[in-house]
Amino acid sequence: MKVARGLTKFLAEGPPNNPMPIEVLVSVVRTPEVPLFHKMEKAAAEGKIRTKADHKRERERLLGERKSKIRDAKNSVLNAITGLGGEVLHNPKNLHSITARIPANAIDNLANRRDVARIDLNLPDQDEVDGSHMIEGHQIKQFIDDGYDGGSGTDIVFAQIEINGADDEHVGFRDGSGSSDRIKGMYNCYSTDCTSTSNFTSSQESDHASSVAGIIFGDLRDGQDTGVTSSSERIKRSGYAGEAHGWLYRAGNSASTMHAFDNMADKTGTDKPAVVNMSAGNADADPDCLGRTDRSKAVNELFESGILLIKSAGNKQDDAPQPPSVTDCRVTEPGSAIGAFTVASLGSNASSGDTDDVRDATISDFSSRGGTSPEGGNRTIVDLAAYGCRTLLFDKNGGYGRSKCGTSYAAPTVTATAINHINFYKEALGSLIDDPGVLFSNLLLMGDRQRDGSSSKMTSRFDNRYGAGALRARKLDTFGLDAPYGWSTGYTCIDDGEVHTITINNGNAISSDVEAFKAVIWWYDARHGDDGTLDDIDLFLKEGSTTLLSSTSYDNKERVFYDVGGKAVKLEIEGYDVMADDAGCGTDSMRVYYTYLYEDSDRDDSNGPGSEIESES
Repeated sequence: MKVARGLTKFLAEGPPNNPMPIEVLVSVVRTPEVPLFHKMEKAAAEGKIRTKADHKRERERLLGERKSKIRDAKNSVLNAITGLGGEVLHNPKNLHSITARIPANAIDNLANRRDVARIDLNLPDQDEVDGSHMIEGHQIKQFIDDGYDGGSGTDIVFAQIEINGADDEHVGFRDGSGSSDRIKGMYNCYSTDCTSTSNFTSSQESDHASSVAGIIFGDLRDGQDTGVTSSSERIKRSGYAGEAHGWLYRAGNSASTMHAFDNMADKTGTDKPAVVNMSAGNADADPDCLGRTDRSKAVNELFESGILLIKSAGNKQDDAPQPPSVTDCRVTEPGSAIGAFTVASLGSNASSGDTDDVRDATISDFSSRGGTSPEGGNRTIVDLAAYGCRTLLFDKNGGYGRSKCGTSYAAPTVTATAINHINFYKEALGSLIDDPGVLFSNLLLMGDRQRDGSSSKMTSRFDNRYGAGALRARKLDTFGLDAPYGWSTGYTCIDDGEVHTITINNGNAISSDVEAFKAVIWWYDARHGDDGTLDDIDLFLKEGSTTLLSSTSYDNKERVFYDVGGKAVKLEIEGYDVMADDAGCGTDSMRVYYTYLYEDSDRDDSNGPGSEIESES
């Protein structure tokens, strides 16, 4: 369907042959290509990248090539829009998208063009326990205690998209008492482009944006607020990646978020954000959760540029009609994009609770359900769940006077965890984590395997309310894993019909002290945003004649969990039906990301984790 359902309804409700101009997003047909990160990887392998300056120069060169291809793809559509009496409002350099004002009676003519993929209405978005309980319950504290809070060596950069701006004068965004802030820059994106600003005015700021930013990188630990002297009270009010640096964007409708995405994709070097938090969305733009709207396609292009969007699932599960149908997907757009990491909410009480409440919480009544058989193509869509309730949230007046629940506050918890994990990985292990697909699979592994409507945990696949389960952050080193342990992460190319084996523990039997083994795979299929196509790839865990299989033809992620103590096991990734040609792997081949870990569950190491890190079994 080229003309979005909401736009079709809007046109049908108006008078026939209506000349009234309406604001729309036009998606141009594109030829999928290899994601930017993999082009950079190839350049490094060829010896073209040896220094940071080389890296910046090569990324800028590749971005230039990409922009040139996008410009060429859009030229004829731009001319068609003006030829139909329309006006181009915004032409992003890095996205196959155009924001335009077009007469209603010209929409069908534009949609009939072969170089137009889709037309959407420009719709407005809707906004969607204390800090010490959160960092303990979600196991984020281990990163913070070891100095991995977004800025040990190289500062980790993120971006935030909100309908309004955060209180940029809040002391909690400073580096320390009286020092400069950690806000890299701010943008107003409601006009025809994103305009840089030195500060948001009071009328442009909101409690919601301030609270979300506060969860990500609000920090009082260094004495930023002289009125809060107790170290425990500082932690209660603080966020979880307190040394990170952030770009703040005001963008509250479909078109303005496209402006923001375009601006982010243009950033290089130390300015480039690793992740973007979006705690807003629209319930009407993609009611069937197909992930094919113009904005969903832009999220995918953002992923291809090396940036992962972390999106709140939405608070629509308790909307009418009630009770909600189990076949009704309610994730807000663009959370169904194949390149988005979508976060559900746990809990229901923002005014009381403790660490145990965070650990024991079940899915929030309001947290939107992911894909079902008739909607979303049965993709689970939801990727992970985090506690969505908090007290002592930052507000727009420089204080901490808010207590709220929502997926809006679950998503930044995962964003902060991602920042800290990137910080740890880059400091301790290397730059592989710069690939957003590696980060995606690592975050999936951090789910505790909870599922909707059952006390038993999943041993394969994912759930459309919880995703991978409740967030349980893991630090992949001697201090974060209970020996004997092992882990690995990476990617491989899987051809159609191929079975790729990942050998565990060099093929030897794993110690009988080990109880838990879990593994995930995830893949990005660029064709999904165009027509819903997904390659079918399966994951097997094999031990002798025993096989544990995770196989779904409709999802782009698989998972297995098993007690492997005393057994020799291996993972197999099978390309059951693979037809992708644009994943950087050749014809009929898909790049598949994997992560696995196994460990003892007794928590009895002298230098390993204690009971504060829940066992996986």
